[in-house]
Amino acid sequence: MGAGRPVIYSVYGVHVASEIEFPLAARPEPSGGPDVDIRLGPVDWDPPDGEWWEGDTWLERGWSGGTALLVFPGLSAALDVAAPVITVNLDDGVDPAYVAHVVLDHVLPRWLYLRGDLVLHGGAVVAPSGQAVAFVGTTGRGKSSLVTALATAGWPLLGDDACRLGRTDATWWAHPSYPGVRLNRASRAALAPGATSSPMAGDSDKHRVFPDVRAAVGPVPLGLVVELGADLAPASLHRLSLGQAVGVVTQHSFSLSGSGPSMTRDAFARSGDLATDVPVHHLEFPRRWDVFADVAALVDAALSAGG
Repeated sequence: MGAGRPVIYSVYGVHVASEIEFPLAARPEPSGGPDVDIRLGPVDWDPPDGEWWEGDTWLERGWSGGTALLVFPGLSAALDVAAPVITVNLDDGVDPAYVAHVVLDHVLPRWLYLRGDLVLHGGAVVAPSGQAVAFVGTTGRGKSSLVTALATAGWPLLGDDACRLGRTDATWWAHPSYPGVRLNRASRAALAPGATSSPMAGDSDKHRVFPDVRAAVGPVPLGLVVELGADLAPASLHRLSLGQAVGVVTQHSFSLSGSGPSMTRDAFARSGDLATDVPVHHLEFPRRWDVFADVAALVDAALSAGG
């Protein structure tokens, strides 16, 4: 995966010029130029004046002047706050599918945060009412399976692993991410048998799958945020209080909030704005393949009731 002529992609509603190849269709060069350039190059990971903090189990983050630094296994990325540039440095032999996943699903959402967006770590579809519904939850709760099931039932797919939100007054707009969903072997067999797929990385059980579903054309007004809860029957959906909702949105948002008090406050402010304007619900449902129609009915009813 060497540096070459950048290819233009449409991701999260922005134009990306990338020297890293993504498993997506190339787009024509936009008249105004790309929104962000992704370049391969060296990244300085030991700045003498840098600020570092504990990250996730597989991610370290820090600041060096006006640059946000992200370190993942096998690659590192520098996000320039002042210019729309992301520089990515790759270890020798790193799997190209893994690189594409990390940059698309983890680096770009954090760049979008730096430019002022709120990006939820979750999937999204468009309900029959025409409103978007975003599903968030911890790993393994079934976000990808749920959005795939709803998409195969006719709810247009906005995206699988990240949902970019913009705001106009009190209306929040959900933007399509990019085609495909991430499914493990059992979900692929049940929800997308025969669909084209490729491993997320190496011999991973999770594949990037391209089911035969309708893709949403965004942006779409956001009507509901749903946190996926426990594996319990029967399926139930209830609205969270404002305080609970702010916590859920903050927990399941991409951000660089660990970079200091000002950005921590900013992350909570964005979450608070969303939770004030858009109902946030908690969903519990049995993890069975025959339950998705019940979930769809619960979500539809909540949208009809205005949250």
